[in-house]
Amino acid sequence: MENSIQDWKVLVADNSAVMGRLIKNYLVDMGLKGENITLAGDGNQAAMMTDLMSFDLVTAGRHMRSKDGLELLKGIRANPDDSVNKVKFLVISADGSPQLVADILSAGANGLLNKPFHPQDLSETISRLTNGNSGFVCLKDSERCSQKIEYLKEASFSAEESVKGVPQELIDVFVQSTVEGLGQYMVQAQPGSRCDDAKVKGDLASSIDLTDPKFGMKFVLTLLFPKKGACTIYETLFGEVDMEMVCGIVGELNNIIGGAVKPYLTGMAKTCHDLIPSDSVSVEDVSELELQLGFPESKWLAEDELGLPEGEGVRFSVPFQLDEGQLYLSVALQPIES
Repeated sequence: MENSIQDWKVLVADNSAVMGRLIKNYLVDMGLKGENITLAGDGNQAAMMTDLMSFDLVTAGRHMRSKDGLELLKGIRANPDDSVNKVKFLVISADGSPQLVADILSAGANGLLNKPFHPQDLSETISRLTNGNSGFVCLKDSERCSQKIEYLKEASFSAEESVKGVPQELIDVFVQSTVEGLGQYMVQAQPGSRCDDAKVKGDLASSIDLTDPKFGMKFVLTLLFPKKGACTIYETLFGEVDMEMVCGIVGELNNIIGGAVKPYLTGMAKTCHDLIPSDSVSVEDVSELELQLGFPESKWLAEDELGLPEGEGVRFSVPFQLDEGQLYLSVALQPIES
């Protein structure tokens, strides 16, 4: 990075305190000064901060309380003060839809970075924002730091497993998104063979729903972490462990994974319909899934508490080997009342 960037003043606006702190840490690792980075927990707070002081860069999530990222962007660009309206504005969001790109482009955004992202992706994006290129910056998939699925050697999936349960292509969507989400937290993990629910265990569980009311189905994505592994992630990123915040960071990770998997599932309506048939909706009536991402719920588990969702449907679980213990990913596909 250019030396001048080291003194930049940056405003990081994000609905998640965990994500805000994570972005700040990445910026500090890139050479920016921590005292020059201001965190805002919602759009209104961010707007007030831009009125009080000047920034060289604003990063903002698309969905925030009080005022979302698009509203914040429009307000900044409409400000008559050039020291405010000329600031570089980077949207960081799990929503990479063409509509979002069109909306933020017309509102005057300088770039978009899709979650989940690797720290190197943030560094490359900011580098392009500052190299004199006045164009809109959005890294192509081929330009992003990619972490391919590398199953452990003992992992094997037979054709019989796919016939009886969930097709491997659907499993890979969740596994790849989990690997990428963990990579954003600078955690390397290797997935193993599918396992029975009886083998799934953890000290901390986080669940999030992906629901399609029209299709009458939902995915319940659950992460089960060993205590040591979850605390090590928090300590690596933020220092001294705060047990309550450990739940928050795992919940944010689940939110990132849910956002990452959502676009991949959009075109898999037939696959899901075959697994969870609907009496009221035929697959011909639904060309694409329209999944709504819920909010993560995280908690420390009591002794012998499984932490898996109840209900009918199909489920698969995959272990991931971490440096500190084993993480389990459990995904349930369940019918819901339309």
